[in-house]
Amino acid sequence: MNLSAAIKQKASALTSVQNKKKSRENIEFNKRVEALAPIIGKIKPALADYGLSVTLHTDKSHYPCPAIHIKGRAVSFNSPIYNRISEICGSKEDGFAAGSCNRHIYKFDTEDKLIGHITDAVATSIASGYLVRQ
Repeated sequence: MNLSAAIKQKASALTSVQNKKKSRENIEFNKRVEALAPIIGKIKPALADYGLSVTLHTDKSHYPCPAIHIKGRAVSFNSPIYNRISEICGSKEDGFAAGSCNRHIYKFDTEDKLIGHITDAVATSIASGYLVRQ
């Protein structure tokens, strides 16, 4: 076999391996999006009442991805909302994590426990005067 044919054969094999890897990564990414979507549906309307926006972050160049981002005027650096729930990531299989940007110190093994944490964080922020109903 000449060098040109050997290069083509090797490149084809490596491309096949790379495509399989991308396919597995996309399947995992989609599973995580599917786990976060119902949470967004549950919290978005309630948090909007307090001027908080809830979005699904899907930019793979910024870890963690996908993740739920919660933003608003009351979500300033070091506020209770920022520290406890400004970024939420995870999946049903691996569990969920919440906290601030790349500092997910709160861990939950179920969606219900995560929702309870979000409820507590928002209620605490209301009681302490950080949040008011819009």
